[in-house]
Amino acid sequence: MTRTKLFALCGPAHDRLWIATALSALLCLGACSKQATPPVGAGSGSGTGSGTGSGSGEGAAGWAELLGVRQPGPAGSSLLDVVKGFPGYERCLERLTRSLPADLGADVLPYYDLPDYLCRTREAIFKNDSTVCTRVVSYSLKKSCELMVGMYNKKPELCPGDYPTRMGKNGYCLAMAQRDPSLCFGAKTEEEEARCKAILWNDDAHCGALTRSERRDACKAEVARWAPVVRDAKASMPKDYQPSFELTSIKTTNAARPAPFEKVSLSCAGQGGVAPSYGDTAKVVLCSLYPYGYRLSKAAYSSNEYKTKVAFEFRPPASDTAKLSFGSDAVFQIQITGFDSYTGAQSGELAFEKFERRRGGRVKGSFKVTIEQGLEKLSVEGRFDSFIRDLVSPTDLTSGTGYGYGYGSGYGSGYGSGYGSGGVLGGLGSGGSGGTGLGAGGSGGS
Repeated sequence: MTRTKLFALCGPAHDRLWIATALSALLCLGACSKQATPPVGAGSGSGTGSGTGSGSGEGAAGWAELLGVRQPGPAGSSLLDVVKGFPGYERCLERLTRSLPADLGADVLPYYDLPDYLCRTREAIFKNDSTVCTRVVSYSLKKSCELMVGMYNKKPELCPGDYPTRMGKNGYCLAMAQRDPSLCFGAKTEEEEARCKAILWNDDAHCGALTRSERRDACKAEVARWAPVVRDAKASMPKDYQPSFELTSIKTTNAARPAPFEKVSLSCAGQGGVAPSYGDTAKVVLCSLYPYGYRLSKAAYSSNEYKTKVAFEFRPPASDTAKLSFGSDAVFQIQITGFDSYTGAQSGELAFEKFERRRGGRVKGSFKVTIEQGLEKLSVEGRFDSFIRDLVSPTDLTSGTGYGYGYGSGYGSGYGSGYGSGGVLGGLGSGGSGGTGLGAGGSGGS
């Protein structure tokens, strides 16, 4: 394992969930190695893998295998087995330190003491006590320890928050901690969603959605490791459920400048909304102009889906069949790249068919809204069938912290957008001119 690859895995900028995925495999180190003693040097087999090896000693090849996440671990190496057999922190640390191959010594791990991290995480899971994570030597890995405790011991409150805070907690972690495969839609990436569904449905066929063979192998290994832990998983929605959000009609009052398209499907509601845990002063956030929630990896840059971002928020309805008015109880704003942004005064009606305020609760309805933009008006009709991914404090949904960004191209065209936790769209930023450069970001908050 090279220094570059190791730091790519553990670097502070890397997503904590990637680390946690590797961690769920790494947690079986030491315990797994009891099942077979790997030979020294070259050879093939479950202990060392195939090819020429330079490592020696108990479990050395396991580090290469598990850090690289290339193959399933030995039979029986589930997280449940490892946690039940936890020998205590000192003994765990002794085993793992002794197992380190020469190229994973202290000089390669100056900031990430992985043996300490793994053993403290095992201890925290074993004791069902996240405060043990505070004793992890590496500050940047403490949160990953808490994440594993939350997922293993069904404590969604320990899942890390996303940015900004009004977007709730991490969807993958919530699904695992809730033991609810329906919440897997809330994962940030297609890979996380596939792995989440494979684990919680206990069906590695979902791993087939991953394009790279080593990722599929790693996914299948995760299913085996988690299987005894998540046997009580239960879906809140039918297995064939698919969230959706469609704008079925987009029209302007300016005949000389019509909308570039009339219909578009959006991916943002597919990852669920965030609702206030109580009261009706804060709004449910189903979609945001902030990029979180848009699955655009498979969308062409020129596609209507890629060009369109919406902000869609509403007060929690009093009943499944309630109706809300835009402008007072609901907000809808839209940005279409290369066309315009409509963020002005609005009117219209939002009608619900279903609203369940709980994680995994169904949110379904339709709407018609008219947005004023100077002398022009934009009329939008749409329908949605989504779910509540997370419940958060109302104050997290009403804070005024802003977020803005801008971009200017070499041709002088550009755009900027602003996102505010207390509002929706802060305003347009100015584009660059002449050469490539940063434009001014929009003002955040309202």
